[in-house]
Amino acid sequence: MAPSASASACLGDDLEGQAEEKLLLSDGGSERSSDGETTSSSSSCFSCFGGLGGEGERAKLKRKLLLAIVLTFTFMIVELVGGWLCNSLAIMTDAAHMLSDSTSFFISFMAVMIASKKPTRKYTFGFQRVEILGALLSVIIIWLLTFYLVVEAIGRTRGILYGNETDQVDGKTMTIIACIALVVNSALLLVLGHDHGHGHGHCHGHGHGHGHGHGHDNGHDHDHGHDHDHGHDHDHGHDHDHGHDHNHGHDHDHGHDHDHGHGENLNLRAAYIHALGDLIQSLGVCIAGVVIWIKPSWQLADPLCTFTFSIMVLYTTIQILSQTLEVLLETVPPNVDIVKLKGDIESLPHVRECHDLHVWSLTTGTVVCTAHIVVDVETIYEASEILHQAKEVCKRENVSHVTLQSEAYGKACPTHRCWDQS
Repeated sequence: MAPSASASACLGDDLEGQAEEKLLLSDGGSERSSDGETTSSSSSCFSCFGGLGGEGERAKLKRKLLLAIVLTFTFMIVELVGGWLCNSLAIMTDAAHMLSDSTSFFISFMAVMIASKKPTRKYTFGFQRVEILGALLSVIIIWLLTFYLVVEAIGRTRGILYGNETDQVDGKTMTIIACIALVVNSALLLVLGHDHGHGHGHCHGHGHGHGHGHGHDNGHDHDHGHDHDHGHDHDHGHDHDHGHDHNHGHDHDHGHDHDHGHGENLNLRAAYIHALGDLIQSLGVCIAGVVIWIKPSWQLADPLCTFTFSIMVLYTTIQILSQTLEVLLETVPPNVDIVKLKGDIESLPHVRECHDLHVWSLTTGTVVCTAHIVVDVETIYEASEILHQAKEVCKRENVSHVTLQSEAYGKACPTHRCWDQS
C-alpha cells in the first residue's frame, strides 16, 4: 500500500519538465527522484496504521477482558460442580457457555495484544485484523459447544418422554446456582460495558523538495488535514528573471484520521453479547429450577431451557459472524456509499474519470480507499491540488486512510478492472 495520497506516476509527457517524478521508498524513509537523486524525507510508512486506539484505550480494554476471564472461569468451575451435583443439563449448558466465554475472552485479549503491535516491513498494515480473526474464532467455539449441548438436550428429552430418564434434577440446588449466576453475569456486564472502540490512523508522510525556477510565486496551501506531502522540485534555470518561482505546494495532511467511529471493537462487542446471553440464560435456568423445585415431575423444563437459550445464543452471534466475514471479504463498509463517493470525486473540477476505486475495512473503524483519478491539467501542482480535494471528499465519506493516483487525461492506464455501478 502506498503511503499517502500523492500525485503519482501516470501524469505522462504533458507534465514532463514541470517536476521530477518522485518515488517514496517505504524502507528508507527517503525520496528518490527519477534521475536517481535522493532527497530527504521524514516519512515512515509503517506508522500509517495504528493499533486499536491509543495506549489508554488498549489498556482499558485489556483490563476489562482480564477481569472478565477471571470472573467467567471461576464461576464456570462452580457451575460444573453444581450442575453435576444437581444433575441439571441446563446448569451444565450454562457452565459450557461460561467456558466458551472465558476462552473467547482470552482469545480477544490475545488479539488485542497482537493488534497493538506496530506495523513491520512484512506486515505493513499492522496486525489489526487479528481482532477480527479472534472474534470469528470466538463465535465458532460457542457454536460448537451449543451444538453439543443441543444434542445432549435431545437425548435428555427423549429419555424423559419415553420414561427412560432415571436421573432427576435437583430443582433447589439448580435454582440457587442459577441465582448466583445472575449476580455474576450482571457484574460481568458492568465490567465489560458497551464501549465503542476508536480507530485512529496516524499517517505522517513528509516529502520535501524545493522548486526554484525564476518567477516568485509562493503558493502555500496549508491544509492541516493530516498528511504532509510537500512537493518541492528543484529546477535551477538561470534565465535571470530573478523571481525564484518557489512553487511550494504544501499539502499538509497529518494523517491523524481519528475515526472515533464508530468502529466498535468486535472483540469487546462479542464479549458483551456473550455476557448478555449468559445473563438471559441464567434467568431462564433460574425459572426452570423454580418450576422443577415446586413441581419435580416437570423435568422437561431442564432440556427445554437448553433448547430455548441455544437458539438465543446462535441468534446473538450471527451479526458478529456477518461483520467479521464482511471485513475479511473486504466488502465496502455499510457507512460508505461508494457510488456517491465516485460521483463526488468525478464532479471535482478538471476530473475526467475516477476508476479502480476500492473501499474496504482494514478492521472495524478503519476504512481504506484507493483510486486512480484521471485529470485534465497541465502541471503537477494542479494535479496535487485535485488529489487533495479528492482526499477531503473521501474523508467526508468516513474513509480513514486514502491513497490516490493521478493520471493525465489521454494517457490513463490502458487496463483497469472496475466494479459495475449498475
